Amino acid sequence: MNLDFGEASKIYKDIIRQETTYLDAYLRLAFLANNRGNFERAFTLLDDAKKNVTTQRPVYQFCIKGKMLADNHFTEESVNEFKTL
Repeated sequence: MNLDFGEASKIYKDIIRQETTYLDAYLRLAFLANNRGNFERAFTLLDDAKKNVTTQRPVYQFCIKGKMLADNHFTEESVNEFKTL
């Protein structure tokens, strides 16, 4: 079964609509947005995950967002994100 980014994004968005606290859907959707070059969307999704997934400390979101910021040359923002850990 081969899915393209668009199909995968639709599936993850549907999952989030059905279960707003499902962390993996936010993370995977953020990776897809980042891979498409839509960094702002990726960062927004990670921030949304922090707001909606309250059952655990959002260490994964902080790490992933910090890495994405660093990969996209937002060095100061990346350092600040990692400082929140």
